[in-house]
Amino acid sequence: VGRTGPQRGYLLLYQPPGVRAEATGQIGDWVRLALAPGVEAWAHRDSIEFLPEGTPIPESRITYIRTRKNERGVQVRVPLRQRLPYNVEQSVNPQMLTLNIFGGVSDTDWIRYDSDDNIIDQIRWRQPQKRVYQIKVNLRQKQQWGYDIFYEENTLVLEIKKEPTFRGTLKSSVSGLTFMIDPGHSHDSGAIGPTGLKEKDVNLWIAHKLRKILEEHGATAYMTRYGHEDVALYDRPRKAREHNADILISIHNNALPDGVNPFVNNGTSSYYYHPQSYPLAHAIHKRMVKNLGLPDHGLYYGNLVLTRPTQMLAVLVECAFMMIPEQEAMLRTRGFQKRCAESIYQGICDFLKNESDH
Repeated sequence: VGRTGPQRGYLLLYQPPGVRAEATGQIGDWVRLALAPGVEAWAHRDSIEFLPEGTPIPESRITYIRTRKNERGVQVRVPLRQRLPYNVEQSVNPQMLTLNIFGGVSDTDWIRYDSDDNIIDQIRWRQPQKRVYQIKVNLRQKQQWGYDIFYEENTLVLEIKKEPTFRGTLKSSVSGLTFMIDPGHSHDSGAIGPTGLKEKDVNLWIAHKLRKILEEHGATAYMTRYGHEDVALYDRPRKAREHNADILISIHNNALPDGVNPFVNNGTSSYYYHPQSYPLAHAIHKRMVKNLGLPDHGLYYGNLVLTRPTQMLAVLVECAFMMIPEQEAMLRTRGFQKRCAESIYQGICDFLKNESDH
């Protein structure tokens, strides 16, 4: 993972093994990588293998781009001479993915389209600056459902997920969809209420109720944990990927650090990271605020492990505040737990209805 500075925010997410970049400096355990003139990233020393001094600076001419339809969607394939760093920027207005390849040099004469594909509208390339090769993929989709990016040998593959086949009806919008429900925490208790109620228990109770509702309406629903088994944080999105989830919902209940007045700052909140997940997060949050009768604590862009996956829509919800006595008391009751689960489900249905209307 490349960061904007030592221990700072992410610039390059999930670079696979074998990606090469020029190291130009080091502060403590953090190594500075020169991606392009004026563009740098920092990576922890433990994630880097240094090549012999005098190794040529990584670079690759890019002569050819092609698309290839498969059962998951469509791939944009870019053959390279060696594995180079990259990042992907997503936009929804217009629907587009922008792939930046650092160390790429334009020599592109051909772009081949798979005639069976109906996801990609057009691909354009440009060299906005030295050592940055940029591919803009315009999409026909009204709603993006996820993407993955990886290397096959030295070919960089951007795989765009097709719209899932769901058999939505007026009675059941979610039929045919696959969900991963994440009850937050496990080994650690999470927040603890004034009377000792543990967040990990409440999260699990709500998750089971949501799973039951989804399955009753024809969806396939998995959980990252079904009881009190310990599941590591980064194993949770991995489980969602392994089950090919269309939607990942992480369920939490909130607390605040010392020094923040919880009687002013409390209520229901929702979080997303990638633009593709914003409409779903907005729909869920709107339903929860309406149905739960708690203050609106906000809809947030949140750089969180459970919201960062690109391969699916991902939303984290904080139903209520464990540390507020009245809200802790509500969270103890099966009725309120069910209202939380029903609100999440109704928000999902609102999102799907709005998506189908377009």
